[in-house]
Amino acid sequence: MARLSRLNLPNITQYIIQRGSNRRKFTLASFLIPLIPVLMFIGEVHSATITVDGSDGAVAMDGFCSISEAIQAANSDSAVNECAAGSGTDTINLSTNITLTAAFDEDATYGSTGTPAISSSLFINGMGFSIERQSSLICNYDFNNDADEFRLLRTTPSANLIISHLTLKKGCADGGLTDGSGAGIHNLGHLSIETTVIALNTSIARGAGIFNLGTISTIKNSTLLTNSAGYAGGGIYNEGTIGTILNSTISDNYVDDGSGGGILNNGTVAAIQNSIFSLNVANEGGGILNAGITTTTIQNTTFSGNSAVNGGGISNHSTIGAIENSTFSGNSATSIGKTIRNIGIIENLRNSLFHNNTTSGGANECENNGSAIITNSNNNISDDAFSNCPGASTTLTSATVGSLADNGGPTMTHALSAGSEAIDASGVGATTTDQRGFSAFNARDMGAFEYLGIDNDLIFENGFEAVTINIID
Repeated sequence: MARLSRLNLPNITQYIIQRGSNRRKFTLASFLIPLIPVLMFIGEVHSATITVDGSDGAVAMDGFCSISEAIQAANSDSAVNECAAGSGTDTINLSTNITLTAAFDEDATYGSTGTPAISSSLFINGMGFSIERQSSLICNYDFNNDADEFRLLRTTPSANLIISHLTLKKGCADGGLTDGSGAGIHNLGHLSIETTVIALNTSIARGAGIFNLGTISTIKNSTLLTNSAGYAGGGIYNEGTIGTILNSTISDNYVDDGSGGGILNNGTVAAIQNSIFSLNVANEGGGILNAGITTTTIQNTTFSGNSAVNGGGISNHSTIGAIENSTFSGNSATSIGKTIRNIGIIENLRNSLFHNNTTSGGANECENNGSAIITNSNNNISDDAFSNCPGASTTLTSATVGSLADNGGPTMTHALSAGSEAIDASGVGATTTDQRGFSAFNARDMGAFEYLGIDNDLIFENGFEAVTINIID
């Protein structure tokens, strides 16, 4: 597997990913969600608002309130230089893009961070702006925590952090297993993420985008894009608890020599809904490797173009409660399981669609290895033999499933065309809406997309136009 080019991307609003002979073009609008109001309850608990107008992380009497000074003020409930004092749960509003040029916090255990460790209750409203590590700084990826190498945000166990409308990019976590994890966010506390982009972060060990040992209540309307880890969890490494991943895109993340290109779950992820995993790469579990301690449910989710040696889309070592109305298209594995490798328990695999998944080494569409159990597998449809995972019809005509595209809604999907065998074909356990949030038309279709029999342009005219935001430069 060739490693993708990730750094020094030009100033663009769209980019082309190339892997082998396949080229895929995406607009950044396809990965982002229209900006929406913050939940009403948040406003009720804010006791102070601190506006960040400094474009760096400096702590100095220089006429500007920097992000580092603002976090210090929130942690201490006292004014820090030009940043106002707060008490209780504070709000930090960004009014500019922020470029960090040096580490602020150098912790002996957790390594270097470009901002102070967050230890209080805090809401960071990015207002559409970004926090990034300066592009000219080198990330050596050599197991040594050098002066120019630091992550972007870190929380302590006492933190209660909400982030929204923010882009976090180009963090670097080098060193060992602990200090080399979590280049974007290293979370030990309580975290909620909404309408946020976490991109172009690099960790030598685990969780380049997010490393979680605490609790993440939700990841909603967010994008984890082009993050790279050496060992596990290119987008997310979870050893704590994640409640729900909803309406989110986890794409083009990479693990150099390990597992879980999009996510490696070694804790609890309760639900993944209405989301997409695309173009993620790992040795095992291109999209997801699940080794968690409790049941995970996956609904209305697309796995597209992920690749691995084993388990191109999903590799399951634990328990998955359900995979329902999901689409697997264009995934690949060279050894075992083009789409799914199961060596644990999958309680329900149903109403899902398998299309155009490939192998260069004889891998089957779905592999249920050894004593692994798929308790209830039915009403799935595939354009290829389903191997030893039961419950699939091989009647799907490949041409009736479209390429990955923006078909309305917050995330990209593979649309069905008229005449597809998947239309109105779901059975017991079908979801009532599709990945985009559209209700079933007649009976629910198999897979993550519901064919409505109307032109997609009508969908956009009814309020689902995407918002384009530049996140890469």
